[in-house]
Amino acid sequence: MSAPMVLTRENYFSPEANRLFMSNSQYGNWKKCAAKQFAIENEIYEEVDDKNHFIGGRYAHTAVLLPEELEQFEIDNPSVKKTLERSVKDWKDLGAKLGVDLKGKMKSRDTMREAIVDAGHEIPPEPRVFESKFAWIETALEGYERQQVFVDCIDKGKSEIIYTFQLGGIWWKCMIDNLRIQDNQFDDLKFMADFKEKWDNKKKRYVQWFEVYDYERQSALYQFGIKENENVLLT
Repeated sequence: MSAPMVLTRENYFSPEANRLFMSNSQYGNWKKCAAKQFAIENEIYEEVDDKNHFIGGRYAHTAVLLPEELEQFEIDNPSVKKTLERSVKDWKDLGAKLGVDLKGKMKSRDTMREAIVDAGHEIPPEPRVFESKFAWIETALEGYERQQVFVDCIDKGKSEIIYTFQLGGIWWKCMIDNLRIQDNQFDDLKFMADFKEKWDNKKKRYVQWFEVYDYERQSALYQFGIKENENVLLT
């Protein structure tokens, strides 16, 4: 039996795909509040904070896994990054860096810009920075790049591999961030605020960070999806 829809990276997170397939995150949301998840999947309700977390996460994933697509991602999602207008101090610093005398030209940004152009210099592009709600991305990416072992793993694997499979009588979907069958391994990128243990009200004990978000269940589903599609059990 074929899957009800052909999934691509472009439509993987679409409302239609979410209605036709179950995923680890959707399963967790259905367990928490079925009414809310029903409303989300039928586009009746949208949570702004969740949307920002999703876009920020997708930006970070794209930067690591598919850097050649980052420029297009920024174009498609302008809320992630914005261009800030240079301050008066920025223009002064730029003039000093280029060796342009701005005395008598510091009444406004425009007069300083004109003085620099008149001196024969091209104006560099405005600095691009993250808005406050996405400021964590830069720190997270810097942390990733400092850990060469992770960089090497990502470089050796295939990125964002999509699988569909049946489990429990329904269709599921998963997107493997990094797949290295030759190394008997797959990876899923997580950008966490910290790795501290957290209290679980149901279990009445502190649990590891990955248990809080059911990442162990996600790993099991990914392992099952790979086995169903590639006929190999990665252990």
